[in-house]
Amino acid sequence: MRLLAALVVVAAACGGDKKAVDAGHDSPPPIDAPPPSVLTVDCASVTPVGATITTIDGTFAYMPATDTINLNDVKQFTMSSTHNVVPNATMSDPGLHVNFNETKCLKFTKQGTFGFHCGPHGFQGSITVQ
Repeated sequence: MRLLAALVVVAAACGGDKKAVDAGHDSPPPIDAPPPSVLTVDCASVTPVGATITTIDGTFAYMPATDTINLNDVKQFTMSSTHNVVPNATMSDPGLHVNFNETKCLKFTKQGTFGFHCGPHGFQGSITVQ
């Protein structure tokens, strides 16, 4: 009976803290992704540049589909109930999101071309920041 109790104690001790046997515990933590360079700002406190990027139920395009702005400019997006804005997998930014039936102002703080698409329908648009 003592042998059985000793085995239970040893088995319980072995299954505990896995950090102690983790081979990678001495490696540096992974580098986090850079912060988004497309930032949501309050539409009431800014003046967006150019035409608002919109969608209309029953159509399958952003209007306008492309635009060129200057660094730190703000674009207003107004989506209908059936369309949204999702960043493209490459050459875009995780901050570039506008939900269905939402109006949102986005400030672009990095130069480049930011591609996006409608999640359910796939039509595309882009903002080029000079």
